[in-house]
Amino acid sequence: MTDQVSGLDPLVAFAVKWEPYGGAAAGDVLVEFGLSMGEYRSRLFQKLSRPDRAGVSAQLRRRLISYSLIPVQRAQRNGE
Repeated sequence: MTDQVSGLDPLVAFAVKWEPYGGAAAGDVLVEFGLSMGEYRSRLFQKLSRPDRAGVSAQLRRRLISYSLIPVQRAQRNGE
């Protein structure tokens, strides 16, 4: 796994590590980057849309783009 993420942008490397598990949880994203899930996915999409294809294989890039475009579900809070 380390070989696959070395040299990648930290946001992309994080997504690559979590991809086999369906993506990271919102809490993990918040702790790692201080971002909401919506902002994380938006920034991930921007990185993956670069001309250099973010340094990942075409197949992995397609999966990560699909993940980054999934609408974020707002978590319900107690009393709502």
